Amino acid sequence: MSLLISGKIWFMITYLLLLGITKYYSVKRNKELNYMWQLAKEKNISLITLSELSNMGQLDLKATQREESGRYLPPRQLVRQTIEKLENYKG
Repeated sequence: MSLLISGKIWFMITYLLLLGITKYYSVKRNKELNYMWQLAKEKNISLITLSELSNMGQLDLKATQREESGRYLPPRQLVRQTIEKLENYKG
């Protein structure tokens, strides 16, 4: 009986830990996307130009603008590369 209860506790701890890690990375990725859009706005970069810089389609980029629920999260490496290109963009 105690092994069964112990197993359930470990399952619950593991579940909560994974939930926390997932939330952490989701928040971090959303911040990166917001920063990417902030840079694009500051440098007056059009959606077409941003699409070319990021190698993402225009519809995918529009989907990254949505707030939290239903937001498209492209691969993290792609977002990081785009941010780097935007930081160095001279226009």
